[in-house]
Amino acid sequence: MPQMYARTIVSLVLAAATGACASTGAVPRPFPMPGGKQSAAPATNAPGTTAPGTPDPGTVAPGTTAPGTVAPGTLAPPVHDHVHDAPPAMAWPLIVLAIGSVVAGYVGLPHVLGGSDWFARFLEPSFSGAVIAEASEAAELEGTLMIVSTAVAIGGIGIAVYFFLKHRDAANAVAARFAGLYRLLLQKYYVDEIYDATIVQPIRIVSQEGLWKIVDVRAIDGTVNLVGRVVEGSSQELRRTQTGSVRAYAASLFLGVVLILGYYLWR
Repeated sequence: MPQMYARTIVSLVLAAATGACASTGAVPRPFPMPGGKQSAAPATNAPGTTAPGTPDPGTVAPGTTAPGTVAPGTLAPPVHDHVHDAPPAMAWPLIVLAIGSVVAGYVGLPHVLGGSDWFARFLEPSFSGAVIAEASEAAELEGTLMIVSTAVAIGGIGIAVYFFLKHRDAANAVAARFAGLYRLLLQKYYVDEIYDATIVQPIRIVSQEGLWKIVDVRAIDGTVNLVGRVVEGSSQELRRTQTGSVRAYAASLFLGVVLILGYYLWR
């Protein structure tokens, strides 16, 4: 496992940073949308509801924002009322996973750190047909990747602390300067929109317009309803022969006998 130890270091660093944020009560917040309309429209009262010369409490002076609103291009103030620790149902599984990540890192301790990579040797019989080449270049690459991944993780934590804990105004400046990149990150690379346009909507259209309205409603329901209409229409015509007249029944019986005799005589 080449990068198992690096993942262990990253997990420990992330856990330490999360504990530091929790102890200070700081909550990371996303950058604001540049030029986003976050302030509410000024509300005005009806004419004559305030005394002359008295400022209308429902109006907002130009250049100011209404109470409880946030000026465009700024981050919302921290809301500490909703900051709380995870409940035990979530905290205990996280603790178990954290301990497991530390232990799992030592299971596959690579050779570059003095380990024997026990897990790789355990799986070696499963890959007996493959040719495994171990060289000094592989060991050097393994150490380099571990150092780079750890440095990237620590650098990301440092950038987050700088923007969200120390200099929140810098986040506004970066969001305004790189508006396109900010929107791309804010929309999560538009993965949800692409997934909706390429997967969800085609399946919905085929299911709703094809399978439901054509196959189900027209084909299946139409066939069942057609059989019902045929039975209903034929019964409406056959009921006309049930007159209750003995003479009509005798005449129909005589006509049937004549037709049967005529058939056999004709043959």
